[in-house]
Amino acid sequence: PLRGRAGPGLGLAGTPPALVNLVMAGGKLDGAAYAATILSLGSHGELVITEPAPGQLICGLAPRGPGSGALALGGLADFEDLVLGAARRQAARGPVPFEVLAEGVATDAPGLWVSFEKAVRAAGRQRGLTRPRLPGLVLTGLLLGAAGVGLLIFLAEHARHIGLGALVFAGTV
Repeated sequence: PLRGRAGPGLGLAGTPPALVNLVMAGGKLDGAAYAATILSLGSHGELVITEPAPGQLICGLAPRGPGSGALALGGLADFEDLVLGAARRQAARGPVPFEVLAEGVATDAPGLWVSFEKAVRAAGRQRGLTRPRLPGLVLTGLLLGAAGVGLLIFLAEHARHIGLGALVFAGTV
């Protein structure tokens, strides 16, 4: 038997699985986040997920009506709405195997993964789970500065061996 108490953890209880994936994977979202979002939508009543045979999940559309699903509980996050929209399009003619929905993002149907990833990252920042990286211009400036320092060190070290001594020190006298 297990004894003791669980610690407070990261405080991710109740957090959508895609955001948990983002945090636990060190900011590198993977396909499991998309699949987990489909399952989460099923648990919130937005999709109907059944298991007609062991290990075989089938996803269908939930009947729409006032007061049903996550929409009644405060709405869906943008990334959940993207996944639900894609699932509705795929399941419009009838129930679809879970694998088909989950792997649909791998084909990157018109930018689905890019949109999903962007929306998950935005939700993570909004909830304070992640921070934005350095802006591109700042990062470029830092890299160029480091390259310039490296070039100066190289020239100072090797100038006399490659005949650049006069060129390097011409402006110092």
